[in-house]
Amino acid sequence: MKTFTITKKVTLWVALLSTLSLTACITDENHQVKHKGSNGNDGTSSGLFSSIKLTKFDVQYDKDDNNKVSAIIKTEETIRSGQASYTDMPIFGKVNSDTQTNPKPTLYTLADFFDFTMTPKMKLSDLYVPKSNLSYYYDWHDQKNGTSIRHSFDYQGVDIAHISGVEQIATKGINTILNNLPKTKQHKFDFPNGAKCYTLNQSVSQPYFSFSSNDMTGYTNLMDWQLSMREDVHQQGFITAQVGDANASSAVYYNLPFDSMTIKPTTSSGFVTSHSQPSIGNYQYPAAVQYHGKIYHATYTKAYDIRPNHDPDKDLVTCQAYNKVASDYISQQIGKYYQ
Repeated sequence: MKTFTITKKVTLWVALLSTLSLTACITDENHQVKHKGSNGNDGTSSGLFSSIKLTKFDVQYDKDDNNKVSAIIKTEETIRSGQASYTDMPIFGKVNSDTQTNPKPTLYTLADFFDFTMTPKMKLSDLYVPKSNLSYYYDWHDQKNGTSIRHSFDYQGVDIAHISGVEQIATKGINTILNNLPKTKQHKFDFPNGAKCYTLNQSVSQPYFSFSSNDMTGYTNLMDWQLSMREDVHQQGFITAQVGDANASSAVYYNLPFDSMTIKPTTSSGFVTSHSQPSIGNYQYPAAVQYHGKIYHATYTKAYDIRPNHDPDKDLVTCQAYNKVASDYISQQIGKYYQ
């Protein structure tokens, strides 16, 4: 179906934006680093910010059996202003590595009087600016127009000492990665003293269209793209916009978010979106952009401010991050049940 092709292509930016938004672990250490803001000026009068240390557990499932885990990877990440380092450590199974050698595409972001291009030599992590040991942001800057789009990330702590956790079907309580893995979710656990879980607040300052140089449609105009969409999805209407430098680029998006469509973007983060964990897919729509005479498949992302529940007595808490005490315990339990 064309819908699947569009969804698969336009999730490239989604994957980039979600790299540090899934199942991460934050240390309690407070490493001070000198930094310069991405505009070249000191971010504060003291110029001191904490680095952020994250440990992400990525789960790969068998392509023929969604209940069979083929690999679990622990990735340690350290974020400082203008740089990020990553160390992958497979703790179970054999990792399916991407053997493709295709060159990386150029990525484009267009908004109201806004045009930002990320070339293959640029790294998204080069834009990171920590605000504390639990929050950071990055900006896309349009140097010509003097405008920017900010993405902010802020972790909220929840005490999980001596809890076992609940599955995603629960209406209250705390859900950890151990409650989602097939071999661990039926067991009882007892997180040690000092263990903390974090939910992730994240926001984007304004709406934008995003696409890559690999996403050309083959159509000669936006109306042809609209007609192709009508073959695969219910008629909800299309919304047009003028974006980019001098708002010279035409764009259109289909007025139904990905999370309301049959085919939805997926993750391998060890948990699924629930009523307590709002999905970015609720704010992203299939789109197309006419850019420099060519038509591209795109994603339209509305401005959002996502604040998941962090009170287990009111609703389900879906853990997206852990401190070192909790992550060490998780690693130990994964080693016990996955050998």
